[in-house]
Amino acid sequence: MLTGSTQLKLTEMEMLHMQDVRTWFLVLELASFVWVIPQDVYPGRRTSVIILLLTLGFVTITLLRFDTVWNYIHHVLFRNQLWILPIDSYLIEHFFDTFFPAVVSGFGIWILLWLKTLLPISGNSRM
Repeated sequence: MLTGSTQLKLTEMEMLHMQDVRTWFLVLELASFVWVIPQDVYPGRRTSVIILLLTLGFVTITLLRFDTVWNYIHHVLFRNQLWILPIDSYLIEHFFDTFFPAVVSGFGIWILLWLKTLLPISGNSRM
């Protein structure tokens, strides 16, 4: 433990939920590596447009109906009720400052990767 640092005060329920979340993040990381490594094997233009439009649609719906999307995702990904935390839980109170910027960045990178598949890249371009 570093001097001056504070330790998280998560309940057992919050810790168990975060273990479940960690599993999903590991799956996402593995899928990301599988996606990023063979960059020259992207699908065709039509598939790229469809995936990009689906992503933008999902982001738009999430912005308009966040609570509905949030609950649906949790129902699909988690088979237990550990994600239903009391409103005053430490995790919920401190969650939004770190998680949402990371998610927005992740979607931004995802969208840029798909845009890259649609935009012709010239080997003779000068910077």
